Amino acid sequence: MTSSTEVKQFYDNFTDTRMLQYKLYGNPRIDAAVNLITGYLTPDSKILDIGCGIGIVPEQIAGKLKQGRILACDLGENNINYARKTVESDKIEFVNVDVVKNFKVIREKLTFSVDLITMVDVIEHLPPDSYDGLFNNINQVASETAKIILTYPSQEFQAYLRQHEPEELQIIDEVIKVDSLMPFALKYGFDLEYFTYIDVWKKNQYVHCVFSKSRACIPLPTPGLLDKVKLKIKAYKSKIMLPVLEAKFIDRPKQISNKTE
Repeated sequence: MTSSTEVKQFYDNFTDTRMLQYKLYGNPRIDAAVNLITGYLTPDSKILDIGCGIGIVPEQIAGKLKQGRILACDLGENNINYARKTVESDKIEFVNVDVVKNFKVIREKLTFSVDLITMVDVIEHLPPDSYDGLFNNINQVASETAKIILTYPSQEFQAYLRQHEPEELQIIDEVIKVDSLMPFALKYGFDLEYFTYIDVWKKNQYVHCVFSKSRACIPLPTPGLLDKVKLKIKAYKSKIMLPVLEAKFIDRPKQISNKTE
């Protein structure tokens, strides 16, 4: 069994062996994850980013916030030290903590209920026996409408790595199936809202999924001026086209039907 000390040492070394490459050259996997998260952001979102690495994801997200805040945490001390030195944002606080063993540090740091919990390629690096405690802890800091946003390698990609590129596997690299996460999510009030495979360097390589705390059917927000103008233009176009559509889809079928009788 891999010890927590070994895991911590691995991710301290990971800063130099992999993380800095992402910072220098970019990474389409991370870009796709940021795009997913951005779709759920509001200017006031309160975010807990678990497994933030050297801060690439929270740094990009912070630029889209106004009153929002991010608490970003990582097991790797080197990762957090680097993030603190290089990420310039007053909306992010970086914390070096093992969320599996010491989540109370997160609770003590948070001064707000969390709207979004983001874990970009993190869940597969946690031991399966930690899932129940993790979802329980997340539930305790989550707002009533919170969402958990997960990205992770697909089981098909994990099988490919094990067969063809085992050297790419990390010290803990579990095969994640969404149905293995569902019991823990449901137990603590989260349900699956979104699930899809995405292509990065290979077909069906990664999974994006979102668990939602609440999906109440509520009225949509009142459209802004621009949206109102667009709706009026659309209604006007529909009115103009209505006679043409009626002739095509109502009158013509009736004529054909009469001829065949």
